Amino acid sequence: MAPLKNKKGKSKSTVNSGHIIFDDKYEKGGTFTLTGKTGSGAVETSVQNVSLGYESPPKKPRLHPPAPSAVPSTSASPSEKEKEKRSQKASVFMEEFLENFPRLLDHLLATEADERIGTPCRCAVDNPPARMVKCHDCFQSAPTCSNCFIASHALSPLHWAEKWNGTFFERVDISELGHVISLGHSGERCPHRLDNNKAINFILTDRNGIHKTKILLCDCIGAGDRFDQLMRADIFPGSVAQPTSGFTLNLLKDYHLQTVESKKSAYDFISALRRRTNNAFPADVPFLRVIRVFKALVMLKRSGQAHGIDALLPHRPKGSVIVPCFSCPEPGFNMEFDAPWVDDELRHVMTLFLTADGHFGLPRKEKIDDPDDVSLLAGRGIFPDDIQYTKYLAKVGDSPEKSTCAKLNAVDMQNKLKFRGCVITGVVAINCARHNFFRHGSMVDLQKGEKFANTDYALAQTLWLAQFIRWITLTYDINCQYGVKLVKRFEAHFPHLAHIAERLTLLIGKMHLRGHKEDCQYRYSLNYTESCGRVSGEAIEGSWGEAKQAGGSTKEMNHGHRHDTLTDFQNDWNMKKLQDLANYLYRQLQNARSVAPKMIAQFHGLCALYGKEKVEQWSKLSTKAEFKKGEWQSVYRYRDSAVPSQAAVFKNMLKADAKREAYKDGKLTTSIALFLNDGLKLRSKQRTIARAARRWNKHGDPSDLIELQQSRSRFALDLKKWRYTQQSVMPSIVDLVIHLKPDVPENEKLLLPSDLTADERQQHGLEDLACEELLLLEGEAHDALESVRQAIKYTTSLRSDKAKYARGQRLNLRAGTVVKQGEDKQNAAVTKYRHSRAAILRLGRSEADEMFPELKDSDLIMKDSTTKRKLGDSDRVQWFRARADMEAWVVEIEILEEEFRRTICGFEKMVAVWGRLASDSTKRGHSAYGMQKAAMYKRMADECRGKFVAASGAWPKDGQSLSDYIKARRPKMSFDFDDSGA
Repeated sequence: MAPLKNKKGKSKSTVNSGHIIFDDKYEKGGTFTLTGKTGSGAVETSVQNVSLGYESPPKKPRLHPPAPSAVPSTSASPSEKEKEKRSQKASVFMEEFLENFPRLLDHLLATEADERIGTPCRCAVDNPPARMVKCHDCFQSAPTCSNCFIASHALSPLHWAEKWNGTFFERVDISELGHVISLGHSGERCPHRLDNNKAINFILTDRNGIHKTKILLCDCIGAGDRFDQLMRADIFPGSVAQPTSGFTLNLLKDYHLQTVESKKSAYDFISALRRRTNNAFPADVPFLRVIRVFKALVMLKRSGQAHGIDALLPHRPKGSVIVPCFSCPEPGFNMEFDAPWVDDELRHVMTLFLTADGHFGLPRKEKIDDPDDVSLLAGRGIFPDDIQYTKYLAKVGDSPEKSTCAKLNAVDMQNKLKFRGCVITGVVAINCARHNFFRHGSMVDLQKGEKFANTDYALAQTLWLAQFIRWITLTYDINCQYGVKLVKRFEAHFPHLAHIAERLTLLIGKMHLRGHKEDCQYRYSLNYTESCGRVSGEAIEGSWGEAKQAGGSTKEMNHGHRHDTLTDFQNDWNMKKLQDLANYLYRQLQNARSVAPKMIAQFHGLCALYGKEKVEQWSKLSTKAEFKKGEWQSVYRYRDSAVPSQAAVFKNMLKADAKREAYKDGKLTTSIALFLNDGLKLRSKQRTIARAARRWNKHGDPSDLIELQQSRSRFALDLKKWRYTQQSVMPSIVDLVIHLKPDVPENEKLLLPSDLTADERQQHGLEDLACEELLLLEGEAHDALESVRQAIKYTTSLRSDKAKYARGQRLNLRAGTVVKQGEDKQNAAVTKYRHSRAAILRLGRSEADEMFPELKDSDLIMKDSTTKRKLGDSDRVQWFRARADMEAWVVEIEILEEEFRRTICGFEKMVAVWGRLASDSTKRGHSAYGMQKAAMYKRMADECRGKFVAASGAWPKDGQSLSDYIKARRPKMSFDFDDSGA
């Protein structure tokens, strides 16, 4: 052929005709038919297989928009702002995709075929086989022949082979292409077993489906039996003796993570895998059994039981797999056994705060099952040993427990009306009240509702672990009844723990306490009990919301399986809490540091207002509630006034609720009093949020915006719960609720009777409910009016003190802040009264009613706030409550700082423990895992220490006792009348 010269001087042939068969979209190679002339002029034709190599596709030219102006615009026009705002809407985003639906569908359907199917594979030059198999599990893979597919998937044999059957792709296992999975040689064939006929049929389940495949075992000396070979290949066998099915560890880990996060059942998970598999496979793949075993093994591994961790933590329960709380005091772990205890006045820093609560969202049905099924972790998880617990219940028997507190009547009714057909009606658990960790052995099953005997057993497990702790506080929503004979019950059934039960401080969580009778408000209040800080006693309620998600599946399980599953879920809850513990303590400490100075300033303002004589007199009074003259008296309790307060009205309504016929015949399980009282509290929260919104709109402070958003989120959750109750109390107004379209949560109508017109109340049959709401509103109005009086007196006095004593910018600024706080409280009280009065008028009271006159701005004056006079009961109560608030926030700071120090100590302890376990291990895997865990706790310790330092935390100096250190750092809380000039 006559050579030609190209631009670079290289010769090339003259091609008169030719065609190209493309193997790949951008690979120029194939069969060329060339026709040319020889040097003598003869015509010659040749056919050649030529590969010209890979060539990138031509680059699409980019169209550049016109360059922007050299001078940037300082502000966007209104139309541009509108466009920008509109472009952020979800509807605009969806509109763009909707316009491209045909295009998107074309792409989706294009994946069902491939233009390269049937073309020669590039694995051979002569007579290459056709490309008939494709892998969708590999990214952007090209179709190949069967041999190439097998060769490229030697180490990923669980990718599905999409085999073209002439009309469409059919999903098959790689074994149907002639491949067997070899064990023992990293994917290579065992030299002693080369015959594929010796392969065993095996059902192998991976994350992408269930494979009916073939496995060839290794026949080398020391290879082990089938069970060992599968485990070394990261395949968990479905049985022990000659298993014919198994699950990849990746699958088990993936499901374990999904189930602890979403509470997805094993049945649903394996059903989804079956749907990913086209072929029909046996329905009895033993996934449920295997994942249960796997979860137990993971807990044993992570807890250190596989390494013998009990030898290094001998004070812990033997064999425990539970992740403990690192912040709560634990002698021998995050504090020394012989560490000196602090002075009694500082006991809060070494107090163990516990909370008990029952939950009925985790029942178990009465059904035919395996009676011999027991937990794989019996006595090692959150449930105690079942045999001992059953013996205890048989010994205790069933005794009726009558309540004298109106709050508990609804609980009694719940026990009678629910759980038919359930052998277990729920659980009761003991958690740490400050950090909400589930504790070892402290969750027990309930059989016939929530009985004292059940809680006693759970508490006994916890007290045994806490026997070396001097101070223990227990919150429980029924402590007013539960604690009456607690010590006697422990003397009868747990005599070795009776002395610990005797020194318990029994209180009631703040949320539940609101529903108790008034005596309980002062005897069992966390707010009015010393050394409690800001503990709510309700933390465990948050864990039940997530645990309840598991109830749908665990109620169908066998007894032991249910225990193992719940232990796994709650242990994962603990682990997530532990991972966030440093951040949680940091947030709480920063918040406490910002609030405490305000509480101190408020208390000092009251001291200046009431004077030295009264303050000294009040300071001598005991803060403990005492039973005198037939009633419980407390310095925090207002004496009964001539007009009924909201609390007094609520108390009487609770008594009336207990006598309702609707409760007795089971038609009503919701307390009308609780429903209405909570509704008024929601209204109060709406007013608070509205004030926060106005503050944000006025000042634009980012911290105000964060507080506003958080308040709205919390209110939305509270409102959602209340709406659920409203459906049963006011079922006829459900349609009105559905049509509510509030712009912000604080503007949403609650649709209480006072929100409706008289005609609407009559239409929906709410006249009786309106009468009861009116009673509460009258009490609320009386309370608000009294708050207005106190606020006016307080604010007027503060203004006078500011003008008299504040000298210089610093003192003026501080005094101005205190005055502003007083004015805010006054405005809030005025708004509350006006709103209450407006609601009272809507319910039919006359505007001329002298009991609730119109409150004008001109009425908000006080002629002489500094005139010496006899101060009433309300002043004393206000002063004591302000002091309790101040002390609680200061105590909270001290508790949090010590919790930080204990947490760091706990992390460092685990670094040492796992490091020791790793160094003592003779097996390489054990040692590597131990070092991994030690490194994890080292990171957590470093993070926690950094957070503590960032929050201005510190440690006692060498030789300085913890008591002396805390006292030295404590701010001055007492008011100095001599320095103030008051």
